[in-house]
Amino acid sequence: MSRSQLSWNAATLSERLAYLRSQSEATPVSASDGRGDETLAPWARACALGDREAFLRRLTWDGVSPATARAALAGRVPDGFPVAEWVGPLASLMGPVVAAADAVGSPDWETAVHRLDAALPFVDLWLPLSQAATRSLVDTVPACASTFSTDALTALERHLLAGVCHLSALSVLEGNAVKAKFVAAVRAAADRAREMGDEFGRDA
Repeated sequence: MSRSQLSWNAATLSERLAYLRSQSEATPVSASDGRGDETLAPWARACALGDREAFLRRLTWDGVSPATARAALAGRVPDGFPVAEWVGPLASLMGPVVAAADAVGSPDWETAVHRLDAALPFVDLWLPLSQAATRSLVDTVPACASTFSTDALTALERHLLAGVCHLSALSVLEGNAVKAKFVAAVRAAADRAREMGDEFGRDA
């Protein structure tokens, strides 16, 4: 995978739209060419309960054409998309992560996990990165090894590990919360539709 493709995959929807809009000429935005396009259906369901007309109106208000919206959802990176700053350092971290795959579950691995905090969520996922980050710090600033004690560096690594582990947990919880709210809204709309149908039937 290219660095630009990796950057595109990790980019937020807002970042994708900002780039695409900066590359296109200013043209009048029309909602007419987005009707019947299933590419936009998931987006419409997420922010307009599937109401395609309301979704397209909102795109128009934001100055986003359906064509730009489709491009923002595309899997392939557009030409010229900038490489994110974190992509370069990521390559140096992937080696330890791959090597750690064979060590997971071993006595040395369990010792490292318990040395930091075995109760942290996703600790096995993030431990190789925290170890690599600590080694990078010592390599980049050699004085760290002589200035800080082993306990101090362990505390620093534990703090970093706790931060990323809790962020991962929050991401999972937020995703579940959004999904739950969406399902609840859809069910409420369906219940209301049935109620209106029953009322119409009684009036008839």
